[in-house]
Amino acid sequence: MKKSDRSNLLKTIVLAAVSTAVFLIPTNDSFTVDIRAYIAITVFCVGPCALSIFDSPLIPSLCMVFGYRSVCDFTTIMAGWTTDSPWIVICVFVILQVAERTGLLNRVAYYILSKTGGTYAGICMGLYVIGFLLSFLGSSVVVAVLAIAAGIVRALCLEHTRPGIGIMICAFASVVDATPFIFDSARAWFYSLAKAGSDLVNTSITYGIWFRNGAIFIVGYLLLLAGIIFICKPPSGRIDGSHFIREQLAQTGSIKPEEKRLR
Repeated sequence: MKKSDRSNLLKTIVLAAVSTAVFLIPTNDSFTVDIRAYIAITVFCVGPCALSIFDSPLIPSLCMVFGYRSVCDFTTIMAGWTTDSPWIVICVFVILQVAERTGLLNRVAYYILSKTGGTYAGICMGLYVIGFLLSFLGSSVVVAVLAIAAGIVRALCLEHTRPGIGIMICAFASVVDATPFIFDSARAWFYSLAKAGSDLVNTSITYGIWFRNGAIFIVGYLLLLAGIIFICKPPSGRIDGSHFIREQLAQTGSIKPEEKRLR
């Protein structure tokens, strides 16, 4: 038996033992039989993905879906797909694959790197600026910012490293952390919904009023940026890829038709 096979077998045994231990927990009015079964199934099916037992999440996902059938009906199981989160994740992967295949992802990544000087702090600050500006279009633009950040991480060969993780955190935080002081269409909808239940809700909220009331969050916004740069910076303290970035940007040439069409 190969070493990798022995490792996967050991992981599976541990997951089975943990799931069995969950099944042995006594139930009560709060911790019901269904909740216990749900937790045990989740642990046993999410574990193979977290521990890289399978190369694809397909088998654990199918096991999870059919396992949940012992707890609730299929309509309830699939109800999560009616929310935004899973589709945002899928869109991230689709955009990454298409942009990478057409070369647009590398073009955008190298262009941003050329403007920030190629330093680690410059990359993180550049992503924050992009996320801040795009947040005026709505929080869903986090997909686009993540795609750009992924291109930068791949361009600098920072996959599975702490600096690469820091860049991705900056990309995500650039949009999410801007929401306390940037008003978008989603908040307008929530205000109108609250107005239907109470006349005390003021629906005349504008960009200016929202920004003024939430401007204090900018301090934390900048502190988080500084913290990410300090904690996740490369061991050498600096990434100097300016020459490499200029070369790669020049190699991309003029914008191709497939890049414009993303196909």
